[in-house]
Amino acid sequence: MQRNPLFVLTAAVFCQIFLFASLRAQPNEKLMQKADSLYQLGMYSDAAIVYNDIFQKEKENSRETGIIAFRLGRCYENTGRLDEAESFYEKSAAIFSELEIWENHFVAQSKLADIADEKGNYSKAIAISEKAVSHFEAQNDSLRMAGNLNDLALYHYHAGDIQKSIDIYTKAIEIVSDKDDPLKAIVYNQLGNIWADDLKNEEKALEYYHISLQLKQKSASLKSLSAAYNNIGISHKNLGNADSAMYYYNQALYHAEISNDPSAACNPLINIANLYKNQNNFDEAIKTYNKVSELKDYMSMQQRITLHTSLGILYNKKEAFKMALEQIFIAENLLQETNNLIDLADLLSQKAFAYNGLRDFEKAYQMQVEHTTINDSIQKRERAQQVADLMLKFEAAKKDKSILEQQQIIKQKQLDIQKRNNWLILTAGVILLVSGLMFSLFKRKEALVREANLELKLAEQKELTRLQNERLRISRELHDNIGSYLTLISASLEQLSDTEQNLFQEKVPALRNVISTGMRELRRTVWMLNKSAVSVDELALQLRDFFKPLNHSGIKISVQVFGNTDQTISDIQSTHLFRIIQESVNNACKYAACSKINVKIETDKNKRLHFSITDDGKGFDESTAGEGFGLTNLKSRINELKGDLKITSSPEKGTAINGFFDI
Repeated sequence: MQRNPLFVLTAAVFCQIFLFASLRAQPNEKLMQKADSLYQLGMYSDAAIVYNDIFQKEKENSRETGIIAFRLGRCYENTGRLDEAESFYEKSAAIFSELEIWENHFVAQSKLADIADEKGNYSKAIAISEKAVSHFEAQNDSLRMAGNLNDLALYHYHAGDIQKSIDIYTKAIEIVSDKDDPLKAIVYNQLGNIWADDLKNEEKALEYYHISLQLKQKSASLKSLSAAYNNIGISHKNLGNADSAMYYYNQALYHAEISNDPSAACNPLINIANLYKNQNNFDEAIKTYNKVSELKDYMSMQQRITLHTSLGILYNKKEAFKMALEQIFIAENLLQETNNLIDLADLLSQKAFAYNGLRDFEKAYQMQVEHTTINDSIQKRERAQQVADLMLKFEAAKKDKSILEQQQIIKQKQLDIQKRNNWLILTAGVILLVSGLMFSLFKRKEALVREANLELKLAEQKELTRLQNERLRISRELHDNIGSYLTLISASLEQLSDTEQNLFQEKVPALRNVISTGMRELRRTVWMLNKSAVSVDELALQLRDFFKPLNHSGIKISVQVFGNTDQTISDIQSTHLFRIIQESVNNACKYAACSKINVKIETDKNKRLHFSITDDGKGFDESTAGEGFGLTNLKSRINELKGDLKITSSPEKGTAINGFFDI
């Protein structure tokens, strides 16, 4: 069960400043009171009609017309009519700008940023939010500045710039200091989500979740406390701490139940049920899922689909096939509104299992055929996305080349200017030979040193350009040749007739797996070629992505980084390190019969990089191992890095590979 996405609406705090402030006498006070009452009752469509009638009658722009336009925007936003909401927020912002009421202007602007973010126009949301931050910074209003930084960090996160988002969240925490604990609680919670969901570091996420919980315990609502406990429970579950996870889930459920908000209990109950399911306690899991069913009016469509799908899976495991089909049919009807292919594939698989259990083999076969067709569609879409990703990287490489060429031109111009200056200095020295001979010699020597430095930099720049051109050529050849052949083979497999697929049904999945692995390795190679330097964080992300298929095979592989994760290493160092770790993990998967593999990368203050790969497999006797299992290749690579590698193992106690090299 994923965490609830936390959308920070800092502007809501500011809205109260002017939405419900004392106003001067309205031209139509009764209509205004009626509209306000409808708004407070949540009858936004009816309130919008009355507000719009008042707005159209206003002849002049005033504070009150700006407020009415803003309320109209809120009404339309709450009813899902984002275009109308955007229009009235723009009118409200324009009115307050004309009246130079800047606080209200930027409140309206923040709502425009929210809508742009919701529509996926992240660059627009970021641009609007940055202006608001600059305004409040100029006003020395730290609290409002921190609130807008919070929004800005969220927009960068949605745009995919995770590091930028973390930096801005950190800045918001520094600015708010001890002035606004609720805002700090929100920021720490979002940082926890990033470390858990995006950076896959649950230990780090737990640190932020606990800080957020401590801050929320001072003033937050019971529903907010429930969400905090729930997040901590999820992290413990992901770390394999089932007892701790159950404790925090129950804390989340307790606070949800006393909050008198039924919707707050959905997530804790679902997580408790999932935990029972993972422990093979199917009866308790079904019992808990049925409790969740009682809250279906407070659940999202996706939550309801997941609920009934999970019940179907559990009934199948208990061989209650008819009851399983009942739940699957409910999920299938709900799924018609979302058209999610992955969910549909899961349902078809469970239907096939249930029909097979009922010995209705014809329907079971039909469901399996539909499941295979849906899976093929999903894989085709993923391959198309992979090709698109390759094209993006190719274009990025071309852009890098262009930047290098521009830098080379600039260096050349600087060198020409410096040479002209040198001749001027030399001429002046000749004219002033008697009075300034020593001075001119000194200046000439200094100038020659600068010229030599510039020539050296120019030579380095030319070499960088040559290397980038070579990288671009190789990546283009990989993309145009090998990538095209892999895509052609994959397309040919998809075009096999049913008869042909039946003839090769044992070989086609293996061929597809080889092609998919080849495409992943091709993308990894192109990525390495296009990087002249790689940060430790980037390398860790690539390793996690590379080992995802192995995780699906039942072996749990974790990649952790410590120390200065922004430290960069050269392309040669990153390639050797990647291959050492790759070969070590592959050896463990093939020969060690292990269930867990831990990869750790750490940089120290002396700019030395340490790494280790450990497994819990059967190990081997070092005295009889020889140089097999690719150990010679590992030592060859560490020698290239001028580092050291130590392999420790003994039967039934696993294997540990430790190494280091200077960055």
